[in-house]
Amino acid sequence: MYLGSSRNQVGNFLLFSIPLFGKERGRPLLRKLLFFASINVVRKGGVLHEQYQHHLKKGMPQIKALVAISRKLLSIIFALVRDHGVYIARYSKTQQLKEAA
Repeated sequence: MYLGSSRNQVGNFLLFSIPLFGKERGRPLLRKLLFFASINVVRKGGVLHEQYQHHLKKGMPQIKALVAISRKLLSIIFALVRDHGVYIARYSKTQQLKEAA
C-alpha cells in the first residue's frame, strides 16, 4: 500500500486513491507555520533574504521561491535538532574570520 494513499470502501470493494503531485499532505498547521516562518526569514535583513532574492532573479515566482526557502529552513531546523546545535547566522563568514585571525 502506498503511504500517502487514502482508503475508501464501497460495498465489499476497497478503493485506494493515490494523491496527485501538488496535493498538500502532512500536518496543515505545521505547514502553515513553516510558511510564515519562511516569510520572516526572507524579509530585508533576514537570514535567507539573499537566497530568496537569488531565486527571484532567476525568474522563479514568489510563492515558489517561498516554498523553496521553506524547504531550506526545514532542513536547517532538522540539522539543528539532530546535532543538538545552536544556529549561527552567516556561519561561513564567521569561520573565515576565525581562520584569518
